[in-house]
Amino acid sequence: MSARAILFRTVWVLAVVWPGVQMALVHWAGVHPWRLGAYGMYSTFQRDRVEVFLDGGILNRRAESAEVTAAWTRYEETRRTLGHLASGEDALARLLFRTHPEVKEVRIESVRERLDGTTGTFAESREARSWRR
Repeated sequence: MSARAILFRTVWVLAVVWPGVQMALVHWAGVHPWRLGAYGMYSTFQRDRVEVFLDGGILNRRAESAEVTAAWTRYEETRRTLGHLASGEDALARLLFRTHPEVKEVRIESVRERLDGTTGTFAESREARSWRR
């Protein structure tokens, strides 16, 4: 078989297999439906954000240092793209403990709002993780 035929078959198999793999990642791992070469046109609209709480009070990203803001934004983008597969929560929590020595607890919540196609409203789901000193 020629190299051209092998390339054609490989591309064809990927084009046929990848949509199923990507839809499974969206469903089970929370990967963003419009990322990773996605077929997002077949999915629902969603918004993702990350909220940070120090000792129960919500943290204002605009009032934080550039280092904390950058780490928070990096984690939020990773979480938005990779869903449950994202890493970086531990590093963000350690940074927050280091920059806020008075804090006893850090809680990071990943919030996902999905459009419910039957009601036309957004349904919110939260996934939280906490660290204590």
